Amino acid sequence: MKKLILLLVAVAVFLCALIFSAPQTDDLSGIWTGKTVVPTGETDDLTMILEKTADGYKGKISDSLGLVTEAAIYSFVFKDNKVTLSFAINDGTEIAVELTLTEGKLVGTWSDPGGESGSLELSKQK
Repeated sequence: MKKLILLLVAVAVFLCALIFSAPQTDDLSGIWTGKTVVPTGETDDLTMILEKTADGYKGKISDSLGLVTEAAIYSFVFKDNKVTLSFAINDGTEIAVELTLTEGKLVGTWSDPGGESGSLELSKQK
């Protein structure tokens, strides 16, 4: 009887460890803010608002310099803690973004078709 109880306890401990060590799916929904440097050398504050839908995520992005006014985010992919997305700035130029979810932050780069690029770091607001 003692062996059976010990076996059941060992199985329960193993299952709990397995469940809690499984990768958690992060929900990116919410308001993300951060900074980047634009080609003119100015620092630009960014705000990205994401909403989780049945099909993935949808959202908008805007900035403090007026280059992006609530631009719709498209081509959003979140897989293996990597995010890729695109949006168009006010003049129609497409911006491609590649980010990695690291310690609760989205860190990566943006680039445009003309070869301009910059680093980008966003933090989720509570």
